[in-house]
Amino acid sequence: MSGVNSVPKATNPADKPRRSPWRVILVALAILSGIALVLFAARYLVLQNDLANRAFESASEQAVSAASELDRDFTNTIDLTTGLAGALSDGSLPYDSIEEELRSLLEANPSLDGITIAFDKNAYSPDFEQFIVYVWRDMDGALMSQIGESLYDYTVPPSDDPDAPQTQWFYVPFSQGPAWTEPFLAAGAGRVLIEYGVPFTAPNTPDKPIGVVAVDYSLEGMRSLVAGLDLGLTGFGAVYSDTGTFLSHPVPERVAKGNLFTDETLQDEAFQAAARQALEGDMASVQRVANERDVWNFFAPITSTGWALVVQLSETEFLLGAETLLRSQVAIVLTAGTFLFFMLAVLLHFDQGTRDRLWLASVSFSLIGLTMIVIIIVLERRMPKNFGEGVLVTSHAALTRYEGMLAEEYAERGLREPVYVPTGVLLETVRFPEPSVVTLNGYVWQRVPKNGDGEIAAGFSFPQS
Repeated sequence: MSGVNSVPKATNPADKPRRSPWRVILVALAILSGIALVLFAARYLVLQNDLANRAFESASEQAVSAASELDRDFTNTIDLTTGLAGALSDGSLPYDSIEEELRSLLEANPSLDGITIAFDKNAYSPDFEQFIVYVWRDMDGALMSQIGESLYDYTVPPSDDPDAPQTQWFYVPFSQGPAWTEPFLAAGAGRVLIEYGVPFTAPNTPDKPIGVVAVDYSLEGMRSLVAGLDLGLTGFGAVYSDTGTFLSHPVPERVAKGNLFTDETLQDEAFQAAARQALEGDMASVQRVANERDVWNFFAPITSTGWALVVQLSETEFLLGAETLLRSQVAIVLTAGTFLFFMLAVLLHFDQGTRDRLWLASVSFSLIGLTMIVIIIVLERRMPKNFGEGVLVTSHAALTRYEGMLAEEYAERGLREPVYVPTGVLLETVRFPEPSVVTLNGYVWQRVPKNGDGEIAAGFSFPQS
């Protein structure tokens, strides 16, 4: 039997399956788009953190700076009052020179509203049961004086009766020592005051007080200082006492009447804790949601008085690089969509070019493109509007702050102060009878201020309605 040896057939290198050049290109594009996505995302995170940190630090520095300036004003007020009480106690300020001295001090200190020298009963002279020297500024800034008997008995203890005269400005420092008073409506001045009082003695009886030096600090000056901060279009600041009473607030009606610790809109636990921390002498900050907006709250202590300043800012408004961030977000969305498409192309073998693969590629591209368009629209709508496009007002305080800014702008341009017409809108139905037509039913009403010259006409119009 003869054997037959089989010889293996030689393999032709040309017979090996060749990698499609399209697949190589798709893999390369997927890798490149993935690298670009990582770089864009890293750049965005760095840019976002940098802008947020700079905005946060700037706002925090403004709060600290405003608190420091208020602290300097209050310290000067304390020093002035203490010095005046000392001059009366050691006899270096004769009683017949008090009015002249008070006028000089008010002229040199524009932040002060008035100064009072009030004597205890029969302490000035047996001829006067109560003697007072009061010098203050009127509405026009002119200095006015009241000398002689007081209009009411300021030596009695303060009363809870709202109709009773406010006497804490004299009674508290006279009986307890130097002190700031809570804001109150002064019967003599006819306006809300904050006063710092220091007792003084007679030169021959240094151990027994015979009266009080009380200095009125200007609430308007405090409000102007806080309103002058660069807090964006709707940011605002307020000063509150150790009991929570607002000493300064963009809404005038809340001064002396509103309270930070009892306000129903400010009962957030973190906010309240930060507010009390500032009263204890420490800087604090809180990020929270107010009126459906993300806001920053900064608290800075005013050490000379034991009070504190709170500043509220719209977080998105104060991020001045919002447009830059939007462009970075769009770049990330576009790069992510590109990377996702090429990854699907590699995994689902779009390079084979069959009918099914081409349909799959078309559907994938369309869905990814549509998703990117929706995401970009959402991102653009969330970007805060600038001054030229309108201002979103979400609270009474923000509205008051914005009105103040407009008044300043009009004054700088030599224009008359704007007149505000409260307007209400009630929509009852909204219909779309055609794709390009909308029909609204409802009411619009206004409260037009009375004016003798007839410049403001009642009524409104809807152009191209």
